[in-house]
Amino acid sequence: QAFQRAGGSYYPKLQSAVPFTPVTGSRLLVRGGLDEDDRKIVSSALARGLIACCHQYNVSSAHVTFCRGEEMATFRELGYMPRLGMQYHWENRRRGTEEKYASFKEFEMDLKQSRRKNVRQERKRPAKDGLRVFRATGDDIKPDQMADFYEMYVAQTEKKWGRDYLRREFFDEIYETMRDDIMFVFAEQEGTGRLVAGAINFIGSHALYGRNWGCLPPESAAGDANLSKLFRSMGVDTGAQMSGGFKHLHFECCYYQAIEAAIELGLDRVEAGAQGEHKISRGYLPVETHSAHYVADLSFQSAVSEFLGRERREMMEVMEVLTASESPFKT
Repeated sequence: QAFQRAGGSYYPKLQSAVPFTPVTGSRLLVRGGLDEDDRKIVSSALARGLIACCHQYNVSSAHVTFCRGEEMATFRELGYMPRLGMQYHWENRRRGTEEKYASFKEFEMDLKQSRRKNVRQERKRPAKDGLRVFRATGDDIKPDQMADFYEMYVAQTEKKWGRDYLRREFFDEIYETMRDDIMFVFAEQEGTGRLVAGAINFIGSHALYGRNWGCLPPESAAGDANLSKLFRSMGVDTGAQMSGGFKHLHFECCYYQAIEAAIELGLDRVEAGAQGEHKISRGYLPVETHSAHYVADLSFQSAVSEFLGRERREMMEVMEVLTASESPFKT
């Protein structure tokens, strides 16, 4: 909008990213085996090539998002403007050591006493609400579970006024081609076996990536008009479900189960994406993400650079304050 108000046209633009995947990775793809000097030369040539494409195709700008921190030096040298972002990650490392956790209980012992108590209470709540939470990956994932999760995903986006940009065909495709790299966390009603909520994670070589979550509204979860009465008889607030599920169920499905799985798989971390300061008190601390931006219009570069510099200072301050004030870990 600012670009348009200044008389420019923001679109079309060039974008270097993995679609719908806010995960840090290499954006300058250089083959392995090169020494450091040659790697720098090739990386610089690639970044220059992107600038040349901007002018060749007469587009406003080039944006390289979620690139690695070590790539930023190359982009900076060529006039790209850096932008700092923030996500929440859980690190599989015992405090003060380089050793991975052996169990979830060991992770709990690194927490302050008050937070440890809260975590344990939150993890017990689904069972009290008559739910069984379980994980499924690979051939343990059933086709009907994929269908159920798609319904959860759509229901959640509708509740949050979001956009269900992932179609049913997407879930069918990943089931057929990469289910060994998928980990679902589902919550089902004891007795009926009906799935009421779920979260999808993708298993990487070093990290578990938490992505979408969904919770069905009461009538969909039960399949009959008596579910609201059932929820009330169990002491579960129906309104709470409509706003995102049973009490604490989101925390169990999206955060605690992911931590437990990462420990069992020996992964380095769980990446839970951006937004949600409530993640901090559950062990997911703020971490930096990086992007680089080239604006072809020189007259507009200074304004963008000034904004990004101010935003960066504010972001660093926010991260420092959040980590210091909200971290659940013992000091």
